[in-house]
Amino acid sequence: MLAEIPAEHLSTEVEQCARELLAEAGIRRPPVDAVQLAERLELLVASDTTMKRRARFVRLGEAGRGTILVSNEPRDERKYWAVAHEVGEWAAHRFFARLGVPMIDIQPSWQERLANRLASCLLLPKDWFVADGRALNWDLWEMKEIYQTASHELIARRMLTKPPSVIITLFDQGNPQ
Repeated sequence: MLAEIPAEHLSTEVEQCARELLAEAGIRRPPVDAVQLAERLELLVASDTTMKRRARFVRLGEAGRGTILVSNEPRDERKYWAVAHEVGEWAAHRFFARLGVPMIDIQPSWQERLANRLASCLLLPKDWFVADGRALNWDLWEMKEIYQTASHELIARRMLTKPPSVIITLFDQGNPQ
């Protein structure tokens, strides 16, 4: 069923879902603190130092309150990404409902892909990101100053999907990648 939906329509719906989640949380400008976003969406964020994964979404207690368990991360950007990803997992039902696709028909790989795309859209919302990118001539370092909760890699990858076309060269310890 999802294969029948044009990629452009899916992309538009992901952006819209992220826009709605940010609006519900009252977040109106970058940087997006994914922990604050989750909490404003009434999700509990708690630390779990025993986890091998960065984060996972669970329902705790009889009421089934949505909870995002986060491992200790050495870099804040990884924590924000992990929490944003789990917010995406939590919000997947909204996205698929908008498309008229029952969750029972969704393969875990599709839900995982959606969570990744939503995380990117939440940390780097299209409207803000494109406006800032154009204003800053898509300077990665200046974009990172604004979008502090996103990694350089995430910002660079998102830049590649927005107009105008940009070319990015990364150097790792002096070696072009």
